[in-house]
Amino acid sequence: MTSVEFVEKALIGSLLHDSTLRDDLPWLNAEDFTNPLCRAMWRHLASGNPPYCKPVVDFVEMSEVLGRDYELHASLRGPAELATLQVQAPVKPSVAEYGRILVEATTRRQIVAMGVRLESLARSEPGQIIDRVADALASLEVLDQRWEVSKQQHAPVDPDLGAAAPPVRSDELSPPAKPNIETFPAAHDMDHEMAEKAVIGAAVHDWPPGARGRPF
Repeated sequence: MTSVEFVEKALIGSLLHDSTLRDDLPWLNAEDFTNPLCRAMWRHLASGNPPYCKPVVDFVEMSEVLGRDYELHASLRGPAELATLQVQAPVKPSVAEYGRILVEATTRRQIVAMGVRLESLARSEPGQIIDRVADALASLEVLDQRWEVSKQQHAPVDPDLGAAAPPVRSDELSPPAKPNIETFPAAHDMDHEMAEKAVIGAAVHDWPPGARGRPF
């Protein structure tokens, strides 16, 4: 079991003991879970529909609901699997910290996906790389803001930050305005691979200070 999957199960198991703890995680969403059972359980808890998790969980009924409402395969949602989540939950859970770990993992996955997509574009559609780097920077900004919100337990959450930024896809993203050549002429002359790595690196580390906020 990976460390992230362990955290997912610890979080859902803790919520099976006390579903109200979910209110401490308004910035977490189903896409932050990689385990199908944990993702389905999170969605169910978000729905507010019975069976509720207090005072006693009916694992048989819960299993049926997960199959009917979330199309989870029977082999993944058995009563025994649900009971194991609850039994193995930490005695003193820290759900906010679990949630932050999952947000960090999601952020890493998204950044890797962006890098892969940009690398592919650099080879197959080099003419689009500058626009797609701008899209990637916008997505990085969303990821960064959600991470900052997750570190502030009681901070108000912007509804737009509830979902992780989607991977960069040329068939889904509309091209932004063309960059101002007078303001940023060197980008057009740089090697594409060097450009994408430099921009993503600057955005992640915000170095030099303010690099993440530069208009592209």
